[in-house]
Amino acid sequence: MKKPFDRIITVMFENQYRNYVIQDPFLKKLAAAGADMTNYFGAFHPSQTNYLASLAGEICGVTNDTPPAAPLPQETLVDLLETKNVSWKAYMEAYPGDPWKEIWEKETYPTSDQPINQYPLKNSKNLSRYYRKHNAFASFHTIQKDKNRWNKIVSDINFWKDVSNQSLPEYSWFTPDIWNDGHYLYNTHIDTNPRTQLVPQLSAWLEHVFLGNIESDKLEGGVATGETTIGLNLDIDLLLTNPAKAWAQSNIPKGTLLVITFDEADFNAMGYDTNYDGPNQIYTVLLGDMITPGTVISTPYNHYNLIKTIEKNYRLESLYKNDYGANWFRFLWDESFEWEKSINTNFQVGKALAITHGTEGLHMVFSDKNGQLYDCIHTDSGWEQPNKLGFITTGAIAIASIEDIHLLIFQGKDGELFTSSYSASKKEWTQVTSLQQNTSGSLALTAYYDMKSCEHKFMLCWVSSDHFIQSMQGTVTGFSNTVVPVNQLTDGPMTIEQLGASLFLVYKERNTRKMRMTSYNTGAFNAFDAVDFQDNPAPENNTSIHQWSVMDFTVGHFSKKMAALANEYQNLGQMAMATVSGEMHLVHRGGYSDTPNAFTEIFGLTGIYTATNELSNGFGTLDQAGWTKEQEMTALTLAPDSPIAMCSNQEMITLVWADTKSNTIKYQQGGYKTIRQELNTQLQNQNLVTSF
Repeated sequence: MKKPFDRIITVMFENQYRNYVIQDPFLKKLAAAGADMTNYFGAFHPSQTNYLASLAGEICGVTNDTPPAAPLPQETLVDLLETKNVSWKAYMEAYPGDPWKEIWEKETYPTSDQPINQYPLKNSKNLSRYYRKHNAFASFHTIQKDKNRWNKIVSDINFWKDVSNQSLPEYSWFTPDIWNDGHYLYNTHIDTNPRTQLVPQLSAWLEHVFLGNIESDKLEGGVATGETTIGLNLDIDLLLTNPAKAWAQSNIPKGTLLVITFDEADFNAMGYDTNYDGPNQIYTVLLGDMITPGTVISTPYNHYNLIKTIEKNYRLESLYKNDYGANWFRFLWDESFEWEKSINTNFQVGKALAITHGTEGLHMVFSDKNGQLYDCIHTDSGWEQPNKLGFITTGAIAIASIEDIHLLIFQGKDGELFTSSYSASKKEWTQVTSLQQNTSGSLALTAYYDMKSCEHKFMLCWVSSDHFIQSMQGTVTGFSNTVVPVNQLTDGPMTIEQLGASLFLVYKERNTRKMRMTSYNTGAFNAFDAVDFQDNPAPENNTSIHQWSVMDFTVGHFSKKMAALANEYQNLGQMAMATVSGEMHLVHRGGYSDTPNAFTEIFGLTGIYTATNELSNGFGTLDQAGWTKEQEMTALTLAPDSPIAMCSNQEMITLVWADTKSNTIKYQQGGYKTIRQELNTQLQNQNLVTSF
């Protein structure tokens, strides 16, 4: 697979909501000249955490802006780059250079020997312009201990020399100084509130200096570069009308991807309306000769998706943190998600339906009108004839797989939960056993990978008689019999899936048609004891592992001003969810009796934190994450009691449902395809060709 870019330059600005940034005339024009990432989020708050996240795939337990006094031990993107001999540099504007110290080879050293935190130094006659909290590279031991790596942290002077010499590395990071990144008002150390007043400041620097073509003696420190002019010389007006010419006459090497982004939104904004955006939604635009101006990408992304994109492009290993399980910028590979045409199995179905993907392929279980359960397997020649299992269900069923073992959960008399497992290698079901639990309504089951224990497990959720949701873990050898409260209520259906290190449970909000969701973290790197901005313990902001969040949030998209209610998605019927290619796809019926069509939306953010306290500030939790806008699936109609199910093989989603007209099972598959693959599929559907 050909990589879409040869070089990447990331420029990170400070603390602004996306829609306030895009009101700036130049930044609005810039978004139109590249790929406007309309659903992009910061990872956490405050600033330093996002710089760390962008390099390490986690915030490393840091929850404020105090630079770590001791070196951080985590592996970073730099380790992956160097393993594959991918060249890199980190350019810091106004960085004075901080000579390498031999003592940094040690894992611990005196605080007095830590890298400089700001320059000019605090209490100097001149205000500081460089801050280590915006230079994550300087805080990790794997960089500090290696003199060669440390010396790849350089100033903006080196950047302009490398541009002039056409010697930019394959991976470049550029942090503007504390004024040009929009953090402080020029020549001060104050940030305005509202911070919108700082947008024109950073915009002017980006337009006239970084992307401009300015005489070096007219820029502070410019003469030190030894160059006559400074700037990437990218004409944005020309880029909109003649992209090839604009890139050809610029100082940007061919095949370079330029990422213009922000660390976070203005989390402590006062005095202006932030309802334009989802919390922590940020402006991000991609520019490059491989991108068609006017591209708009609504896929949910954050800083971890950028790491994953770099890993994919340079064929790096994973950090196995929040980059693991994340999607990448698929459009750069000319890929987009597409649903294929639906197919009727012609199997009559009752009120129960479930599907999984195992070593033998798709494996579906469903009931007839009397509750008798059947299973069938999909082979290369299609669906095999259904096989009667001899089990009867009185309600919903669920199935999930770990390797060649499929675990089936179904309901007996009085809602008692029973289980049986299928061995794909032996091609047989085990004897039915009771879980000694009862449900008064729905249930949900998924197989997941526990990132702390490195084990594959099952998670079962069900509704108890008091309408509270309960959960229980299991493995291929059986369930733990330890019931863990989810701490949430429902009087309707629910579904559960894993994305990254988190499990997400989506369920009907009690007494309404809304849907809500909560999370369960399996990654040790996403659990921490928080401190406040003064380094005091802040236990109300702690996050957990192997516990359900005490908080839940509505399922919706919140990027329209004064339209929050309209963008809380409604459901009157069953729901199903599956994860493919770093995206969690939710499908459900419309929210009213006269809206029988199905709707779908996508959640795509890894690195979601699980709060332990209802008084949490919500940083990095589902409070600061959003779904895509819902899309109607016009060819799929559902009755309120129609069963629906989904599964994934990590490359394709399979959706099955009971057709309202024929009462037979239909199925439809979806996944990421290149433009060539999609054209081939369309032609085949039209019976015009057999290959492309």
